[in-house]
Amino acid sequence: MSQIKKPAARIRHKRTRQSQLLHKRAELGRMWAQQISHAQPGVGKVMADLALLEIAITDQWPSQAAKWINEWTISDAKKIHDPDTDQPADCPLCQQIATATIAA
Repeated sequence: MSQIKKPAARIRHKRTRQSQLLHKRAELGRMWAQQISHAQPGVGKVMADLALLEIAITDQWPSQAAKWINEWTISDAKKIHDPDTDQPADCPLCQQIATATIAA
């Protein structure tokens, strides 16, 4: 019976880890778009972290790597905005600016 539980535990662990990596990837993608949009320093570091994370994620499913990386890139690029003309609700910096403007 322990032989049955070990593979199940391994699968659960793998899925949990994959979920954590995907969550971190989404967060880094949002940070990258925010830094590009607001011309903040550190974009290179975020890009390097994204690349390493994407390798870790796609390592388990190499046949899906090209598809996923393409989808992630498009998703991240869609988050880039011009803060002078557009202040999306999902950009914390834009929201801080809007809040400061309202308070002033």
